[in-house]
Amino acid sequence: MQRPSLSLLILLLQPLYAISVIIRPFLPSLNTAYNHTHLRFPLSFLPAHCTRIENPRSSGLDPTVCAQLAQATCIRFVVSPRVDRNRWIWLEQPGCAYGYYLPREAGMPTSDECHEILGSIQSLCARDERFNAGSVNVRDLPHFADDGSATFDREGRWIMAPERLTR
Repeated sequence: MQRPSLSLLILLLQPLYAISVIIRPFLPSLNTAYNHTHLRFPLSFLPAHCTRIENPRSSGLDPTVCAQLAQATCIRFVVSPRVDRNRWIWLEQPGCAYGYYLPREAGMPTSDECHEILGSIQSLCARDERFNAGSVNVRDLPHFADDGSATFDREGRWIMAPERLTR
């Protein structure tokens, strides 16, 4: 078997170099996202995580109800730009519940950001029978005795579950 020549390797790496040249001018624009307390990044960069809640024994999700609740949840950020901070807020119907937790330091999500976040949770987790819950930026799920924890403390947390998980 013959080894690839150096010139072939250079040809193969050229597209990667071209991509890095295109991306490089974009990176300084990240400085505009910096605020006094931390680097703010779009929550849409955080992946949705699907899980199965076993205790209490929760049923599956109703994807139709979840879609309707996602719309209602995101409308809240348009209708009422002031939301409670440092506590879980829930919207629920039989078959689905959405909760969000915004710490004081977190920026206010736009309706589009909300749709992106909840849409990613819903598309990844709601129709897969292995799961009955999904989240973004949640390290430990909350329960009635504890608010759980975030992966990134100064960013909002989002959960979809068959029923509310906190008061």
